[in-house]
Order: sequence, then structure tokens, then C-alpha cells
Amino acid sequence: MDYYIFGAKSIAIGTYRALKALYPTKNFCGFVVTSAEGNPTDIEGFSVREIAAVSVQLNTVQKKEICIYVAVPEDIHEQIIATLLQYGFSNYILVDSRMECDLMERYFTQISKFPSVHSLSVGTEKPN
Repeated sequence: MDYYIFGAKSIAIGTYRALKALYPTKNFCGFVVTSAEGNPTDIEGFSVREIAAVSVQLNTVQKKEICIYVAVPEDIHEQIIATLLQYGFSNYILVDSRMECDLMERYFTQISKFPSVHSLSVGTEKPN
């Protein structure tokens, strides 16, 4: 499955790293934003492109098949959905705080960076 990540800040970067590690067979196409202004031009070797520029390079079928993870603060999700629909993208997943938490927990567990509280037995671990 091909996918983009909408966003270019901390939520998007964390989502990218987690999805890359957890789903290595999915094809990451890059980062998209509404406007390049105020956003980086590159994240971890991938260009950050405006959704309008990406849209003109894809046909209608591709826009419906490609999944876009909306990895921005939740208070602007509705605005981003409207933008995606305006450009013909209808296959999206909203990365809300719950999904971000779940993704990051699984990601950090997989890379053995932080143990998950859910993996500890009740009453057998002392806090550090």
C-alpha cells in the first residue's frame, strides 16, 4: 500500500518513524502539507511537498487508492479533510492522540527504547 503523511512537524515525524518500523512493506511516498510556508523542505531524506503539487501528478484512481495519514494537531483535522477532499483524496486516516499513543507505544517497544507499561506484571516492578 502506498501512503503519504500529511504534516511536517513532530506528530508527522513520529508517525513516519513508527509506520516505517512497524509496516516496512508499505510504500511511503512522502510528506504533504497545505503550504510550504513555515514547513521544512525535507524530512529524513523525503521532500515535503504541497498537496496541490502532488495532486496534479496523480490520476483519480491513484488519489482514491493512496492512503494519507493526517498527522497534525486534532484541532485542524477538519480543515485538512476539507483540503484533501478538495484535491480528490478520499482515503485518509486521522492520527488522533489515541492512535499516536498506540503507534508510539508499539514503535518504542519494537526498537527496545522504552518498555511499555502494558508489558509489566502488576506489582512486580519498582519505579525508577
